[in-house]
Amino acid sequence: MSATTRRRGKQQRATTAGASAAADDDAAGGTNAIRAPPQPPASTAGGVDADTKVQQAIARVAMANTRTRDLHEMWRSTLHKMAYLVALLALHQLNGTVGQCIRDVKSVNSAASDGGGGSPLSGVDTIGLILTDALPAILGIVISGLLLKFLSLYNERTDLPADFSSPWYYVGAGMVPMIISLHFQTLNSGGGGGSDDGSVTGAVVASCVSAHETASQFFDPGTEAEIAARVQKQIPVAIVYHTVVTVSYWFMKKGREQCERNMELLRSLNGQMQELKQTNKDLKAKKKAASGGGGGSTKKKK
Repeated sequence: MSATTRRRGKQQRATTAGASAAADDDAAGGTNAIRAPPQPPASTAGGVDADTKVQQAIARVAMANTRTRDLHEMWRSTLHKMAYLVALLALHQLNGTVGQCIRDVKSVNSAASDGGGGSPLSGVDTIGLILTDALPAILGIVISGLLLKFLSLYNERTDLPADFSSPWYYVGAGMVPMIISLHFQTLNSGGGGGSDDGSVTGAVVASCVSAHETASQFFDPGTEAEIAARVQKQIPVAIVYHTVVTVSYWFMKKGREQCERNMELLRSLNGQMQELKQTNKDLKAKKKAASGGGGGSTKKKK
């Protein structure tokens, strides 16, 4: 083999080794050049996530608002049904008060007729005494009727139960102080009662005839046993129920206002986020338009 042939073989081997080394470097460089796909900006990803969370919060508050309305409707329906029972109890109280007054009038008329030196009460006087004594119970029945009407009303504009602005409510509310005052006035008027041996105990027993100057002189509550058997005057049950309805509707009103306030806050937040996203889009569009215009002018200069 000649020297020229040997030189050519060395050159070919060197060229092959250089090509393989360059190929290895290119492969290594290509591997290192591979990058992860570009991630969306943190603000964009966060904005989408926050928008989704706000929508979910709005849905939850709307569901809570619906459940609250259903609960209030059940509560109002129960109060409306109980109002019928309260009206019956008010009638029972009126019946007991009127019955006791009639018995006292009969007792006074009997005492006056049995040589007491007085004249029996006339029918007009009897009716006046009964109405005066039973006025708190009568007004209690009126309040029961007003509550029945109030609990059955709906606001046509909001499709919600009537609120405290309803005349059926505030008319009854205005009667409450008057009924309480009349109740204690009739409760504190009366005469002395007697014991089983005939001695006077000095206990004040409420009676409708105590308001009549002549008839009150012949009023005898009887013995302690008879006093215990008398119908005791009690505060009208409608007053208590009116307080229950007031407290219940106050809690309902506060619950609805809280739900509406939460919904309004979330809607306001959602609107602000949408405005912010739109503003960002407009700014990006302006920047893109500005960069495009600048590139065109540069090309023209060239």
